[in-house]
Amino acid sequence: MKNGSRFRTLVLVLGLSIAGTPRAFPQKHADAAETALPVLSLIVPGAPVPSGSTITVSLVALNVAGHDLNFDAPDTLQAGLTGKDGATTPVTLVINPKDDRGIDTLASRQFASYAYEAALPAGITGRQILDIQNPAQMRAILDITTAGATQISNSAPPDATPPASAAAPLETPPPPAIAKVKRSFLGNFATYEPIYFIYGPDAPAAKFQFSFMYRILADEGYLAQKFPFLKGLSFAYTQRSLWDITAESSPFYDTSYMPELFCAYMTPAEKNTGGGFNWLGLQAGIAHESNGRDGPDSRSMNKVTARALFSFGNLDGWRVIFGPRVWGYIGDMGDNPDLNDYRGYMDLTASLGKNDSVNLAVYLRAGQNFKRGAMQVDLTYPLDVLFKNFAGYFLVQYWNGYGESLINYNKRSETIRFGVSLVR
Repeated sequence: MKNGSRFRTLVLVLGLSIAGTPRAFPQKHADAAETALPVLSLIVPGAPVPSGSTITVSLVALNVAGHDLNFDAPDTLQAGLTGKDGATTPVTLVINPKDDRGIDTLASRQFASYAYEAALPAGITGRQILDIQNPAQMRAILDITTAGATQISNSAPPDATPPASAAAPLETPPPPAIAKVKRSFLGNFATYEPIYFIYGPDAPAAKFQFSFMYRILADEGYLAQKFPFLKGLSFAYTQRSLWDITAESSPFYDTSYMPELFCAYMTPAEKNTGGGFNWLGLQAGIAHESNGRDGPDSRSMNKVTARALFSFGNLDGWRVIFGPRVWGYIGDMGDNPDLNDYRGYMDLTASLGKNDSVNLAVYLRAGQNFKRGAMQVDLTYPLDVLFKNFAGYFLVQYWNGYGESLINYNKRSETIRFGVSLVR
């Protein structure tokens, strides 16, 4: 299954730095790929807060696994405030009603943030450790001052020096423009199709692909709330190039440009991800593919597509995922009237693997009347098993069939290439 999105770890780091103080300890976990929970962290106010006041604490859930994870933010979090004297005072964090949205499905490398309110006990001051044990162990440092200590008297002259008891904020509030970008732009990005660079013995020797998607509507927006099915409205862009890197001047052999507009509905999986058959979701929309050339070398087509996803097995273990897709052509295909004879009207992607282990993906495309088809086999293995702290996969790709490139859609080729895949 192609999923979304995995440079969001960078987005999370940016989001944490502009949404609050970075003084938070991440959830302890032995192996994120083996847990059913995302990595959880706390974000607390950076400036000192008055004793007895109500504060807002953010719970951030980051999916570091190679597959979708479901997370149901608890209605309440039981915490403790522990000072230098070792005394612990219980505190209850209550989720903000607008963030109590039930089960969220987090794509790999995506994160979600949930706001909780906590009433601080009166009389507790100084540096405190906010500690939560369930659903995961999380800690953050909170500075609590005497009520009103952070307020400067309005009667002081404009040029007066603030009293020593008025503690300066530890961190300035995020600039509104940056905060807005985080919420409405970067937070909606994800990966889409696999991202890779591979090389082989046959010309064109190099092949690479990058792909991303952007979810158009925000979950808290009016349209998404009024029409929940529109939450999956997305724009995607994929670009695949064949590069004759071994030839003189290393020209690009052919490039396919593939924008899409679609609506996806992914079903929340049960928390018990045991074996069995599951329907994962449905995607439907319109897609364009062209090679950006004119004249006799021009290739282009527009399609209406629909794809379903099914799985069999344990989503957190070994499983098989099927993704059949069908389409119909729309618009003028006068430049290449027989292109549909080779591209056909359906394909199937099937993968067998485990999230933190080997994965075998087979792509089959049937030409018209099940002739002139194509097959691509991708074998991937996580690089971090061999080289720690390196996110990616070793990729072996085998191609056999018609139309690896649009320019030669009516020619058959067979080749094998090796390389690295950042998203599989």
